[in-house]
Order: sequence, then structure tokens, then C-alpha cells
Amino acid sequence: MSEISQNESSESKTKKRSYSNGLVRFTGYWFKLITQPALTIVFVLGLAWLFGYAQRNFNWFNDAATSVAGAKAKEDSLYACSMLCVFVKAPGRCPVCGMELQEIEVKGDPKDIFGVTIDPNARRLANIKTVAALNLPVSKEIEVLGKIAYDETSESTISAYVDGRIVDLLVDFTGAQVKKGGPLAVLYSPDLYADQVGLLSAKKLLEESSSSNERTIASNRRLYESARRRLVEFGLPTAQVDEIEKRGEPDSNIQIVAPMSGTVVEKLVKKGDYIKTGMPILKVADLSKVWLMLEMFPEDSYNLQLGQKVTITIQSQLTQKFEGTISFIDPMADQKTNTVKVRVEIPNEARLIKIGDFGRAKIKTNHAADQDIVVVPRESVLINGSDSIAYVETEPGRFEFRKVTISEIMGEKISLSSGIKPGELVAASGVFMLDSTFNIQGKVSLIDPNRAARKNQAKLAEGEEAREIEEAFSSLKAEDRTLAEEQVVCPVTEVKLGSAGMGTPIRVELPERDIMICCEGCRKRLVAEPKKYYAILDKYQSDAPTEEEQAEIEKSFASLTPDDRRLAEEQVICPVAEVHLGTLGMGTPIRVDVNGTPVMICCEGCRKSLLQNPEKNFQILKDFHEGKSKTSASGSENDPSPTELPQMELPRMELPKMDLPQMDLPQLELSK
Repeated sequence: MSEISQNESSESKTKKRSYSNGLVRFTGYWFKLITQPALTIVFVLGLAWLFGYAQRNFNWFNDAATSVAGAKAKEDSLYACSMLCVFVKAPGRCPVCGMELQEIEVKGDPKDIFGVTIDPNARRLANIKTVAALNLPVSKEIEVLGKIAYDETSESTISAYVDGRIVDLLVDFTGAQVKKGGPLAVLYSPDLYADQVGLLSAKKLLEESSSSNERTIASNRRLYESARRRLVEFGLPTAQVDEIEKRGEPDSNIQIVAPMSGTVVEKLVKKGDYIKTGMPILKVADLSKVWLMLEMFPEDSYNLQLGQKVTITIQSQLTQKFEGTISFIDPMADQKTNTVKVRVEIPNEARLIKIGDFGRAKIKTNHAADQDIVVVPRESVLINGSDSIAYVETEPGRFEFRKVTISEIMGEKISLSSGIKPGELVAASGVFMLDSTFNIQGKVSLIDPNRAARKNQAKLAEGEEAREIEEAFSSLKAEDRTLAEEQVVCPVTEVKLGSAGMGTPIRVELPERDIMICCEGCRKRLVAEPKKYYAILDKYQSDAPTEEEQAEIEKSFASLTPDDRRLAEEQVICPVAEVHLGTLGMGTPIRVDVNGTPVMICCEGCRKSLLQNPEKNFQILKDFHEGKSKTSASGSENDPSPTELPQMELPRMELPKMDLPQMDLPQLELSK
């Protein structure tokens, strides 16, 4: 029995061992089947990522592949992709987007910030045409919309001369035609009735006094004439007064008659109304002549003349044109609308023009030719806010940027008072293409027309200042001149020595070191607080930014990534403009990769200069930081507790050596 049990136990163990070995083989088979392709895919993806990283950050493969082509590239050519990500001096692919680089041929002097040279083929494709600026008489047509109104000088207001009541209104609607002397209304007035009785009594008394003495007759005549005049002054026509005398009886209802022929433009009372003395009853106007009331901008109205002819189109009669004459130009502009009121008189004998209608006036203004004003096509001038520019062909193929002043826009023409001279050739088509070319090459353009002007003015001012300083330094001794050139500024006034009309600098001997000042007025303050002015000089010579500049730098650096900010803080200045990064309103610095070496510049305008001559700009950075190191070393000799300046590792021009990692794939065999 024991032997049977042992045999069964051994058979059971053998079966379990066989099952376990089969399970292991099965699991190993599927593990090998899945793991080997997965590792292969991971390796390929990792290798592709490494290639992309090298291409994007170091331009590693392009430099190797295009070294011969880059050596043969023309010095005056640049290469850029269609997106203009970067400008490089060798063909290949863009290190940013990977697109193929195309050659951009830049002709002319790169320092010529006001001009570009356009190839004849490119000019033909861009359809750039020029016309001559001419000194011509200027004719301008102005169209203004206005409203028709009646002639206020022909308007008459019929008012009540006495108190009374309107018994009947014979003209009881606006627009009714009336004739001079025609009845308008019937007025009942007790005062007029009493005055009529007085007139008749005075007349009777005068007739009965014919046999009296002359004094009595004269007195009665004066009484009669006074009573008659009173009725006339109360608005009764002479004919109506004669009729009352002839009738010999007073009338309680008196007719109010029209003083002129015209049209009732306003009715102010109705039948049965009680009126007081001076109350208006009707308004009558003569519509044989109407006004067109215009509101014009001051710049459009300054050339108008009284009596000038105007062509008018009425909105309700577009097929018919009317002639009018300017009769009034308001000497004052409306404070709310900033417009000038202009009145045009239009004959309207046929009564075709209706009050309240709208009319469009066309006014032509002519100006004699002015030697300072030229006329060019409207398309020649680009306008951006208060800035206006044009491009002039000064030489065949060379176009120059010009800032112009607009005198007047006249439809398809525009007159300029400055910027272009008569006879110069101005680009009349393809102007936007020219402006884009200027912008791409980092030159002055419509986007910032004052950028180059500011630089040019600064250079001119710097040149004049340099001549003044040289003249002031010419009379100094050799050692004093050396000290002044090293010191640069007067520590008291903080202006350059020899500038601002201060004359020859003065040497002041102090216990620690000698100082140059701009004038004798600074000596007392320097001697009183020498340490204060030592610190000011040390600050200038260390090229440290001011508190205001430091605040501006901090604001400009705020949006940079940590790596870019670290690079900007180490680099300090832009190698092209040689100013502190983030100052002078330049905004956030821009990172540019130059053959794999990152460099920060102050603005997009410096990109091209950096890429065209990278060795020069790297040398500027090197000299700047070496100068800072020397300043720090000299300060350590005099300052008992110097502050060490951070050392910056300058970027290398050599391409980085990159070793790709070696990856050994596991050798896997599938079980049969």
C-alpha cells in the first residue's frame, strides 16, 4: 500500500511540474510576441524625438548637410521660410517650423534705413508703377447734404396790436397762399371800437368848427389827426380807416389783413381765441426764394466765397438740378458738432422746392498752383492715424521712404504740402508691397514711421554733441583729457563733460582721487560731499541701469520664460542696439537662435543685423562683459567690501557636439 501511495504521489508531482512548465512556456511566448515590437516602436520614437530636438535647437543636420552650400552663399543674401520665422545666411530648412528656406536677395546698403532696391523682375510682378508729382492748380468738389428752409428775411409775423377775440379766422391752415392786403382774420376789440368812435367824434367836431376862430380849428384838426393815427398804429390799413370815416359808423369787428404776399408757414391761434396785445397770430413767408442750410467741416469751408455758385439736387426731384448762391458763411464753428453753417439761396419762382426737403449740394473749390504743394494719386499715400507716408524712386530701382504732410484730399487726387518735391517720381501702385519690403528688412515703414527718424535724430544730436565735447577737450592737458574721457560725466550735474555749452572741464584734486567737473559752480558741492559723487561716478562707469530703467526692465522681463529671463539677465544688453534689454520702451526681449546659440535682442528690428553679422555682435557682448569684469576688479582695489558681479559664460560659435545614446535591444527568440 505504501508503494502504491508513493507512486501516485510521484505521478501527481510530475503532472504539476509538466503543467507549470507549459504555463511558463505559454506566458514567455506571448511576452516575447508583444514586448519585442513595443520596444522597437519606443526606440524609433525616441530616436525621432532626438533628431527633432537636434534639428530645432542646434540646426545640427542642416549645418552638416549644407556646409558647402552655405560657404558658397552670397554675402548679401538671406534665407527665410514662408512664415519668416528666422533669417539665416545659409540654405536648408527652417529650424523653427521645418519649412524649406528660400533666398531673399537684399540689395543696396543694409544701413540705408530709408531705402530699398527692387529687382526689375520683382517690380514687374508686383506691378509697381510711378508717376511724377506735379505742381498743379487744385480743384476739389465737395458734396454736402442739407435741408431746405424758407427765407427768414422774407418772413412776416402778424401779431395783435390790441386785446380782443378772434371772431373768424379766414386763413385757417398752414400752407395757404395770401396776397398783400388780403383778409386773414376778423377781430372783435372794444378798444378799437372806442377809438373808431373817437375818430368819428373828432371828425364831426372839426367839421362843425369851420366858423370858429383859427385856434379852435387847429386844435380840432390835431385831435382828428391823432385819432386817425391811433387807428393806423393799431394795425388798420389807411383804406379801412377811410371806409370807416365814409360810413360814419364804428364797426366792432375789424379785419386783419396780410402785410405781404406769401405762404402761411405757421398758424398760432384758432377761431374764438382771446388774444393779448403783441400775441402772434400767423406767420407768412415768401417762398419764391428758399434756403439750403448746410453744415460743413471747417477744413472744407475755409475756401468758400460769398456769391459762389452751387449745384443742388433735391431729394424729391433727382432728375432736375438747381443753381444756388452762397449767401452766408458762419464765422463761428458749432462747439458740439465742430461744423460751420453755410447758407445757399435758391430761386423758387415755380414753387418746385418744398420746405423741409433734403438737398445735396456740390461745391467746387479751385486753388491756384502753389510752389510748395504737389499733387499725387490718392493710392500713393498710405495713412496710419496721424502719420502719412509715400515712396519716391530716387534712382532706377531704389525707392525711398518719405513722411508727407497732407494738404487736402480731392477724390482720386491728394495734395501734399511737404515731403515730396515737384517732378519726383512717386509709387502709384504696389505701394503696400513696397511697405512690406521695408518692414521685412527691418527698416522704417508704415507700422512705425518714426522709428528710423528717432534713431537718425539721435545720431545727429550725438554727432553735434561729440563735436562740442571734442572742442571743449582740445585745450586740456594730456592727463586731464585722459581723466575726462574715462569719467565721461560730471558727477554733480550728471551731464557729459564738455557738453551743454559748459566749456572746458575743470580738474578738482580730492584726497582719494581727482575728479573732473563741468564748471566752477559744481566745485563747492563736490568738496562738501565727495563720497556721494564718488558713488554717482561708480554707478555710471559700471553701466548700471537707473531705478526707472530697472523698473521698466522688470516689467519687460515679466512675460519671459524662466530660461529666457535667465539668459536676458546674464546678457544684460542687446548686442545690436547696445542698450539694456527691456529699456527705452522696447518691450519684452526676443530670443533668436544663431546657429544653435541663443541670443536675446531688444526688438524685431535687430534680428536681421544680428543674423547678417553674428561674429561682430558676439564680440560686442564679449567686450561688454570684459569691461564689466575690469570695472569690478578696479573697484575691488578701492572698495573694502566689493560686490562681485555675476560671471557670464559667453555663447560659443562652434556647433555643439551631440552624441546619440546607444541602445541595445534585448535579443528575444520566439519559441517554436
